[in-house]
Amino acid sequence: PQSDDMRYATCTLTNIRGGFGDNAMMMDYIFLASLAYVRDNITDVALNTWFGEGVAINEEETVDTFRAEYDEGDTPVYFKLFNFPDIKLGIISIRGTSNNWDMLADSQLWSAAALMQGVRFFLPAGEIWTPILNEIVFWINRLQGEALDKISFYR
Repeated sequence: PQSDDMRYATCTLTNIRGGFGDNAMMMDYIFLASLAYVRDNITDVALNTWFGEGVAINEEETVDTFRAEYDEGDTPVYFKLFNFPDIKLGIISIRGTSNNWDMLADSQLWSAAALMQGVRFFLPAGEIWTPILNEIVFWINRLQGEALDKISFYR
């Protein structure tokens, strides 16, 4: 193990006592984020292997209850809730892009930003647009807001 005086500042995100050991490591958060992409029966085994038996709990029932109350079935957003009861901590892991339809929606959402960066790069003196970039983004959003609302999962 690496000594504490040699750690990078980003390796230790916070001092959380309990399920994460003495320090919550970035790898713990990356691991929890990756669990949003796996099935629930694998999630429980992975949590017990990574953190120890019963330290972290996959709250499937809580998420199902929440979805039944607040989601009418038309939201494709998928997430998991992990509970660390000994330290009274809950972490939500949200799945991002996972299939071709998600990639298509992402490309629609991010195409305006990519186009603007391309214009700034290829235009002579593209940096002159930096002071008014906020205004340009505002007006593009005004023009395309309705179309983006149709494909956006997050409102």
